[in-house]
Amino acid sequence: MPLGTAIHNIEITLRKGGQLARAAGAVAKLIAKEGKSATLKLPSEEVRLISKNYSATIGQVGNVGVNQKTLGRAGSKCWLGKRPVVRGVVMNPGVVKGEPQLVEKNPQLLGVILHLEEEVEKGINILNTKAEKEIIITWSRTSTIIPTMIGHTIAIHNGKEYLPIYITDRMVGHKLGEFSPTLNFRGHAKNDNRSRR
Repeated sequence: MPLGTAIHNIEITLRKGGQLARAAGAVAKLIAKEGKSATLKLPSEEVRLISKNYSATIGQVGNVGVNQKTLGRAGSKCWLGKRPVVRGVVMNPGVVKGEPQLVEKNPQLLGVILHLEEEVEKGINILNTKAEKEIIITWSRTSTIIPTMIGHTIAIHNGKEYLPIYITDRMVGHKLGEFSPTLNFRGHAKNDNRSRR
């Protein structure tokens, strides 16, 4: 092998397999040969003496531009299958390991919990056959109010708590989410002319 040859995947223990210069775009150079040993310049700029009996692959490792690529955000890392570095326990500041969790401020209403539009419709039909007045609890804000729902109380989740809403005939055709606002509107900011310049 002539001097100055680019090599990678270099053994440092006989028959153990390559251990040096294996990363993407890595390359080592053969600087000198003397007797039974050869001198290599590794990607870390380290100069190392190894035996001539050890095997290596000629050329450079592919995927050279891998470290030039910027992912931009955490989501694009997830798409590549890379798991988050920060532990989940640290992400949630409200929960301390080993301590009991806080009691919910707004406990759920007693009733039947339904999640999907089809389940809400089935639940209404069951209650209509029983002729019972029971609160139906649902996460489904996209369900359209139909005439069979009139006279029932449906608790709709607004992201924080369930808001019980009594269905009347004027609500037919609207979505359940329209009657449980997700934000508390406190009014517009005062007209402050000093801040505008």
